[in-house]
Amino acid sequence: MDTTRRRRCLVSHAVSRVCQVNLQLDWGKTGIEIASKARSSRGLLIHVLGRLAIAMLVRSALPQSA
Repeated sequence: MDTTRRRRCLVSHAVSRVCQVNLQLDWGKTGIEIASKARSSRGLLIHVLGRLAIAMLVRSALPQSA
């Protein structure tokens, strides 16, 4: 077996092992996607509330017109 063919065989074997591990872990059932979405939603909420707080501070610092 030549070197190139042997490398392809090893890579193919490694890829199939990774696929088997992914199937065994079944990422969908572990909630990893849900946790990621929750972190993203929380980050967005913190960003929006922070912007709102800064806008309220700036508005309160501006002089009031009669």
